[in-house]
Amino acid sequence: CSTECGRAAAKLEQRGIPTVVLTRSDFVNVVNNAVAGQGFAPEIPKVTFPFDLFLVESDLRPVEE
Repeated sequence: CSTECGRAAAKLEQRGIPTVVLTRSDFVNVVNNAVAGQGFAPEIPKVTFPFDLFLVESDLRPVEE
């Protein structure tokens, strides 16, 4: 998933469409590598979140902030 999101974002950026990738914090390097593999700097805009936010009975208060 993260690899394909990075590739898709790079292709959209190549067409002049600004993008932001949503990814788990532990997959940031995967996204960076996918973007770099398309010839772009890996510093594409990203919104990251910790995985445990989306587990059953997790504390979702940080999402509200």
